[in-house]
Amino acid sequence: VVSTQSTWGPPYHEPCWLEAAPKCTGCQGTTARGGERLMALDVHWHATCFVCHKCKQPFVDGRFVRKKKMPYHKACT
Repeated sequence: VVSTQSTWGPPYHEPCWLEAAPKCTGCQGTTARGGERLMALDVHWHATCFVCHKCKQPFVDGRFVRKKKMPYHKACT
């Protein structure tokens, strides 16, 4: 039996954790696997999915604006 320690709760049996883990707002995939995760705009993201909603480019300087609950470069709003 494989268990995964959650940073959001108790250990789970892996299939249960994959189902219970927060979903990435960008791709809707599980955040239980695959690379760096972050929280922004009060929701979960894979780091690679946290990009401008319009141009799909990353926030190189870390700055973004919120529009309709999604991140944008200021120039893209």
